[in-house]
Amino acid sequence: MTLSSMVLAISILLQFTAAGLALRLIRMTGWRVAWTLIAIAVFVMGIRRSFTFYQLVTSGSQKADFSAEMIALVVSVLMVLGFARIGAMFAAGRRTEDRFRNLVESSSDLVWETDANGVYTYISPRVKEILGYDADEVLGKTPFDFMAKKDISMVVETFGKIAKHHTPFTNLVYTFIGGDGREIVLESGGAPLFTPEKRFAGYFGIDRDISRRRNAERKIRDLAKFPEESPEPILRLDKNGVVLYANHSSSPLLSCWEIDGRCPDKRRLIERILISGKEESIEVTCCEAYYDLLFVPFPKDGYVNVYGRDITGFKRASVDLQKAHDELELRIDERTHQLQQEVEERKRTQEELVRANRVAEVANQAKSEFLAGMSHELRTPLNAIIGFSDAIKSKLFGNMGNARYEEYIHNIHESGLHLLELVNDVLDLSKIEAGALELSEGPVNISEVAESSIRLIRPRAENAMVKIKVDIAEDIPDLHGDGRRIKQILLNLLSNAVKFTPKNGEVTLDAFHVNGGSLNIIVSDNGTGMTEEDIPKALAEFGQVDDATVKDHEGTGLGLPLVKYLVEMHDGTLDLQSEKGRGTTVTVEFPAERVIV
Repeated sequence: MTLSSMVLAISILLQFTAAGLALRLIRMTGWRVAWTLIAIAVFVMGIRRSFTFYQLVTSGSQKADFSAEMIALVVSVLMVLGFARIGAMFAAGRRTEDRFRNLVESSSDLVWETDANGVYTYISPRVKEILGYDADEVLGKTPFDFMAKKDISMVVETFGKIAKHHTPFTNLVYTFIGGDGREIVLESGGAPLFTPEKRFAGYFGIDRDISRRRNAERKIRDLAKFPEESPEPILRLDKNGVVLYANHSSSPLLSCWEIDGRCPDKRRLIERILISGKEESIEVTCCEAYYDLLFVPFPKDGYVNVYGRDITGFKRASVDLQKAHDELELRIDERTHQLQQEVEERKRTQEELVRANRVAEVANQAKSEFLAGMSHELRTPLNAIIGFSDAIKSKLFGNMGNARYEEYIHNIHESGLHLLELVNDVLDLSKIEAGALELSEGPVNISEVAESSIRLIRPRAENAMVKIKVDIAEDIPDLHGDGRRIKQILLNLLSNAVKFTPKNGEVTLDAFHVNGGSLNIIVSDNGTGMTEEDIPKALAEFGQVDDATVKDHEGTGLGLPLVKYLVEMHDGTLDLQSEKGRGTTVTVEFPAERVIV
């Protein structure tokens, strides 16, 4: 093979190598279109040169343009070297870019980049930690979208001048509203970016969170103001008692300290405290004012800090408090003595009440026993009067011979019956009060008791021209109780209703069972009635309503109290409703426990 053929073969190999390097640059740079076209062009050149070499070898021709082949060889060498150099440059750039990215991402500050309109085009991952936003929430927006309103006008004015001339800037401080709503103070610095054609492309910069530093600076400033703004004296004295520093509140103390002989000698006091090296608190009196002074020594520096507190108000308040305490003690002693006397008086009163109550109980018992005895004594002659008058009235042994005697004997018989009822009522009340009345309980047929009571009352109602209406439920159940006492309850209520109902009036007796509950008996009339104030009197023993229409009727006021006691002995309740001129309604309610279902 001739030299020209070897040169041609080497040139072809170099061209294919150049094409491979171009393909590698595609992966390194990402410039796919440009480098793809270059790689295709070089690859086509290599194929064409390979075809030329094939013709040369197969034809056996040894002719070749040696100079042209050498030029092609040199060009191929330069292409390979150029592509290799460019690849090395891009690799170095890639390493530099990686180092820069690592530096940015590991930085404790926030690195950003904006376009010419101030819109974020890049922000480092620290944005989440520093500002509380994801990068996607920040990109595409301007710093003013997150800036505190109070700083916008200042930043617009300051940064507007900088951006107008595209100059670098530093120490631009503004407040950024974080993702959680908190205020973050940022210190910003940046430099302009330009295109290769020197056109302004935006800014590249760094933000640093200086919130803690700002807070610390503010606290330092506030702390520096503390001594001067303190309402209490703060001093610094050297070992000779010379004032090195004194705030405004120290003036009264210092002025009095020099003229009031009661104040301690400053020089001796400070000398002693500096020698001891220990804090000491003393209380001084200057110009009628009281101060509590804390001396803090600094022996190495030769001075003492004095922190004072005006305790004049406290001292005076203590004196006043002691006076008030002494007065209170005196009042307590006096009041205690009065209370002891009151307690003794109450004890005496209570003992007298107990004795009076015992006397009343004995008297009441004696009264009950007397009434019970008298009732028995009265019943015997009354029964004889009633029996004999009834025999005469019924003409058992013949006519009396005079009509007027018949009228007299009728009055004697009626009066005897009435007096016997009163005696029975008195006897029952005395038994109840003495606790001697006992119930003979068993099943009670309410319908039968009601009918029996109506039969006894009806003659009296007919004489008074009063109509009696009865409404007893057909399915009313029996009641567990004392049948005689329940009949006594009905007779008393019906008797009162007939007594206080005028001619052509009406008395109603209702009895019914509330489903699953109580058994109710209601006696109502449309008689004279009474006021609400008279109801308690009517229910009291021997109670009489102060009314002329009521006083015309006979009675002792024992009927309703006796009914109330008998109802309560059956665990029931009595309710009396009345209206003057409209009538009275009495409701007796027996509990469900006494209803026999």
